[in-house]
Amino acid sequence: MKTNEEGRVRPERIAILEAQVLEAQRVINELHSRDALKTQFLSNISHDLRTPLTAIITHAEILRDGMLGELNDRQTQSLAGIITGGRQLLDMIGEILIYAKGAGSQLDLNVSDFAISEVIDHVLAVNEPLAAKKGLAV
Repeated sequence: MKTNEEGRVRPERIAILEAQVLEAQRVINELHSRDALKTQFLSNISHDLRTPLTAIITHAEILRDGMLGELNDRQTQSLAGIITGGRQLLDMIGEILIYAKGAGSQLDLNVSDFAISEVIDHVLAVNEPLAAKKGLAV
């Protein structure tokens, strides 16, 4: 560090260092912001993939179990592959969701109006086949 004759740091050097500190802080803030966006994206995509994937697995299990008619061996093996692959994907999505929740320092609550009847209809449509498979009525 350059000093003057009295051993003090030059004012222009101090100004340069202060500018560098400000720039470093700006970059850090930008990185935190981008990390938060990445975490939110991973969380959203994980939730959005789980529901349809669970429905696919459930319907494949219903077919495999013969609830909609008998299957030949090739069809049964094909469904087993679909179910296995679907479960593997579901596990991976679960791991992504765990990472996303752990990476975020806090959960944000997005309050919005919605039609509860639409949510109930969707939940029923997705879960009725699973309930029927287990001999339950919804």
